[in-house]
Formats: sequence, C-alpha cells, structure tokens
Amino acid sequence: MGYRRLRRERTTVRPEVIFTPSWNEILYEDPVTITCNLGSAALENQRYYWYKDGVVIDKDQQSFKIDHVGEEDVGDYHCRTNTSHISPPVTLKAIQEYLILQRPPVIHEGDPLTLRCHSVYGCNTKNTTFYKDGKKKFSVHDSELHIDSVDGGSSGTYRCTTLIKYHDDYKYYFYSAETYMSVSDAQEPGSDYTHQNMVRLVLSGCVVMAAAGMIFYHLRGQRGAG
Repeated sequence: MGYRRLRRERTTVRPEVIFTPSWNEILYEDPVTITCNLGSAALENQRYYWYKDGVVIDKDQQSFKIDHVGEEDVGDYHCRTNTSHISPPVTLKAIQEYLILQRPPVIHEGDPLTLRCHSVYGCNTKNTTFYKDGKKKFSVHDSELHIDSVDGGSSGTYRCTTLIKYHDDYKYYFYSAETYMSVSDAQEPGSDYTHQNMVRLVLSGCVVMAAAGMIFYHLRGQRGAG
C-alpha cells in the first residue's frame, strides 16, 4: 500500500506524531505510547494509518502503546487519516545503557524543563545529583531536575550521577550520564514570521518583480513595433 494512497482525498490538515512520555531518547524495555495528534482539527469517525520507516504497519487507532520497546521498534514514524496529509517523521530512539539523562526533544525560551536521570527498569537508585557544564550543582530528592522557566543561559551540557543497585544485588554502583541541551528562541503563538517563511516571502517577491518586468518590456516592445 505504502505512500501511493496518500494522493487520494485529503485536507490541508497535517497531523503530528507524539511520543508519551516525550523524551529525546529512551532505554530498551521502556514503555511508550505513540499518538497521531490532529489538534483542534480532529474529526469523528477518522481512520488512522501508520507507517514506520516508510512501510505501512498494522495499526488503525489514533494511539497505540509499546509496553517494552525493542530494537525492532526504533525508527521513523508517520501517521495520517483518511482526510489528512501525512505527518512529518518523528524518530523513536532507544539505546542499551544502564543510565541515560533524558530531556525534551525541543526546548524554547520560557518553557518549563524536566531532566530525568533514568536507569534500567527494576533497579534501585539513590544519591542522584545534577551538574551543568561541570560546575553548577543541583541537589534533588529523586531522579528528576525541574526548572520553572529556561532562557538562553540554560543551554549547555548537563550531567547526572547516581548510585544503582541491580535487582537482587546488595551493592550500589556509581554511574553517570550526560546530554547537551540547546534552548531555542521563544516562538510567538500564531506568528508565521520564521526565518524560513521570510525567505519564502522574499523569493516570492523577486519572482513577482521579475515577471512584472518581463511583461513591461514585452508591452513596450509591442508599442515600439506598432
């Protein structure tokens, strides 16, 4: 079936694939729910179509859950409905580690932020500490660091350290993980004046001016010939 069916009846609505929880990466065996979000344009009696790495998969609901993510689940996900365009691809990333430092995929100025020092399922952790750029230290009571609002100065390399005890083991082991976080400029709701859109406007203006010039010289040439 593939993408050939996408040319049939559809509206201008473009859905978005959302992962819940929404992290930049997860560990193998973690659960995740994948949703085809249409926002306010959602209609009743929609039929949903799902694709992974460009190939249709056997899912027809708006959301589906993977209880234990495996290597076969990692990849790019698209979705559409019988009345919409296909969504942009969103990549599900999972790795095999004992500890990772998770962050949201996209962070804008003014956003609240949660970073999670996440360990393998079933392990016990204690004494978790967060650092920024190797200097600033954050003491937390659990595995998460919460920041009410971020700005440009919040960008940097974050690192967490913790002690992990495996299942039936009696001893704790020291682990650390880090991630780089870049804070983007705040986006004004409803604003279309992004860099990409401005470039499009300029190019469109150039095309219009060039066309007008060609018409002007063509008409002047006809008058001269007459």
